Amino acid sequence: MKFASSIKTSYIVMIMIVSFIFVSCTPFSSQKDLDTHNTDILSRMNKELITLIKKVRQGAVTFKRVKNGYFGKRETSIGSGVIISKEGLVITDDHVITDVIINTKTREGIVLVTLPNGKIIEGRIIARDASMDLALVQIQESQCGQFCAAALPLGDSNVITAGEMVIAIGSPLGADGTITHGIISFERRDPEKYNLEFSGEEPLIQIDTHINFG
Repeated sequence: MKFASSIKTSYIVMIMIVSFIFVSCTPFSSQKDLDTHNTDILSRMNKELITLIKKVRQGAVTFKRVKNGYFGKRETSIGSGVIISKEGLVITDDHVITDVIINTKTREGIVLVTLPNGKIIEGRIIARDASMDLALVQIQESQCGQFCAAALPLGDSNVITAGEMVIAIGSPLGADGTITHGIISFERRDPEKYNLEFSGEEPLIQIDTHINFG
């Protein structure tokens, strides 16, 4: 399951939180007025979060594995990816691609991609990096339509900071459209220092968001 984090939106959320703290320090005529004020702010923050999730969901896709069984073909959700360009470029995990790749004489390097509306299309693997557990898949812009138009651009990991909000949307254990959220716990964690099972050399972003395999 992949997380999609919007730096711009995170700044907005942080500004709202700072505003909440500042305004909450302002004297109120009664505790009831203060409670009402705080409830209104939290309600607005919740609506902003829901709006953001609806937007991000439009750029999340699911990778399927098809097996031929006694009763015909059976599809299984393996993992998820995110559309990051209007031209149909999808980023996902290398281990996800390994589980769903189709290799035949006529369809080498092909994967099945399920769009947010349930439509299944083919994608072609164009790049893989096992050390970073990343892969890029190309889908046809003509087939993904509105979802390619709603592509989610990559953020800049050099400007993130601890405490920013993180939203993860994916298909863990076959549960399509699952959403979890949390915060960035640490910006640049050295994998070697903590003996993490990671072969890449780049520092990692530590988050407290619950993410299942896939």
